Amino acid sequence: MDDARPRDLLRIGETLDTSKLRPTRRRGASRGYRSNHLPDHVVMQLKAWEKTSLAGSFVDSAVYLASVVLIGALCVSIWQYNYLWGAAAYGVALIFIARQQRALELMVHDASHWSWDRENKIFNDQIADCCVGYPVMSTTGAYRKGHFIHHGTFAGEQDPCKRRFAAMGLGHVDLSTKWAITRAVLRWLPSYNLAYYTEIGSKSWHMLLQWALWHAVVFILPLSLVFGV
Repeated sequence: MDDARPRDLLRIGETLDTSKLRPTRRRGASRGYRSNHLPDHVVMQLKAWEKTSLAGSFVDSAVYLASVVLIGALCVSIWQYNYLWGAAAYGVALIFIARQQRALELMVHDASHWSWDRENKIFNDQIADCCVGYPVMSTTGAYRKGHFIHHGTFAGEQDPCKRRFAAMGLGHVDLSTKWAITRAVLRWLPSYNLAYYTEIGSKSWHMLLQWALWHAVVFILPLSLVFGV
């Protein structure tokens, strides 16, 4: 799915006549994610950004996965040269690998909106799971269940994202400085991730088995055959 360009969004916002917006919800009710209150020209632009590309999605996922392999190979090379340097390199590499894994998670989100193949939704889920879902202990279908509740009840009492933040006390935390935000994120991260991965089913034995088999078939076995166990 093509990303919306910030400048285009700003231009749309500047030309938007808020007096002509159509109300879509009662006061106090969750509004969900809807576009039927927007002017026609804005809706048309948003639809233009919804164009999908199976080849583009596949290439993007392949680049993220290949980069993880290359980063790992670099760490192994440094480790063979010097154990201490190798350990230090791996510590730094974890940050970059985590970044690429987060990118794969975002592609699972996009796939939950059928961004890989909108015409064949079953195939969309299957190919996305193999390319981006299993590597990060997730599936498109499992992610979609909770995520669509978030879309349909955005900011409402059933919104799973709002409930997670409320459980962590987000509204009572100091976020006045960058350092305060950093401390808050580090404090929240373990409990937030546990709640998130529980919600999308990552703790199930079925999901864990898919994750393990994917790594064994796609990474461990091929690399062992080429470079040795």
